Amino acid sequence: MDRRSAFEIAHATLAADCACQVSDLMSNELTVVAAREVMGRRRFAFLDRPFILMTIGNGVVVACNAERRLWAELNLCGMTRDQCFFVSTLAMLSEYVGRDRQVMAGPHLSYICASDTFRPAHDPEGYTIEIYGRERMAEVYKFGGYYHALNYHLDDPCPDMIAVIARKDDQIVGIAGVSADSDELWQIGIEIDPRYQGIGLGKALVSRATEAVLAQEKVPYYTTHLANIASGNTARSVGYQLAWSDVYARNV
Repeated sequence: MDRRSAFEIAHATLAADCACQVSDLMSNELTVVAAREVMGRRRFAFLDRPFILMTIGNGVVVACNAERRLWAELNLCGMTRDQCFFVSTLAMLSEYVGRDRQVMAGPHLSYICASDTFRPAHDPEGYTIEIYGRERMAEVYKFGGYYHALNYHLDDPCPDMIAVIARKDDQIVGIAGVSADSDELWQIGIEIDPRYQGIGLGKALVSRATEAVLAQEKVPYYTTHLANIASGNTARSVGYQLAWSDVYARNV
C-alpha cells in the first residue's frame, strides 16, 4: 500500500462520507451537496440532520440535509477554504446547528500512513508489547478504561480489529486500538497511562499498530483535535502525513 494508493483510497472514502465526487474534494471551490448514505462511507452513525465541512487542502465540501442546504449556500458560498474554518464561521455554524440541539465537533486533523512513508519505531526498553487480533477482542475488553483506543462493543459497526497492548512489570500501561471504520480505512486510537507518557511508548504503540494494518493491506489513519499537538507529532514521527481536516455536527 504505497502513498499514492493510500491517498486514492482515502479520497474515495471521504467522497462517500460526503456523498460527493472525488473531483469535488479536489476542486478549489466550495461545493454544497446533499448528505446521504453512500456505499463505501465510513460506518459512523448517520444523523437525521447531518452537517459536515471537509477539506483535503484544496476547496471545501459541505454536506448537509436538504433543509440546511439553502442556508449553507446563502451563508458559506463565496468563502475561501480558510474563511470556512475561521473562528467566526465556526461560531456561526455552532449557533445554527445549536437550534437543533447539536454541537459542531472539531476542527480535526486526520493523517494517513503508507508502506513507503512508514518509519518504524523501537519499543522502549523494559516494556513488553503484544498484539491481539479480532478473535481475542473479548479478552482485550476485560482491560477497561482505554476508551480513546477501544470501543468496547463486539457488535460495533466500526469493529475493533487489532489491539496493541504495552505492559510494564505485567501491568498494562497503554493500548493502541484499530477499528475498521470502513472496509479500506482503519483508524488507530491510542491511550497511555499518564504516568508513562513522554518516554516514546505512544510512538511505539502507533508504530506497531500501523505495521499490523499495513500487513492487512488496509490504509491506517489517525485523527487528532487541532489543539492536540503532541498526538499529531506522534503520528508524524512514524511517517503519517496530513490528509484532511473536518468539522461536523454531533447530537448533544
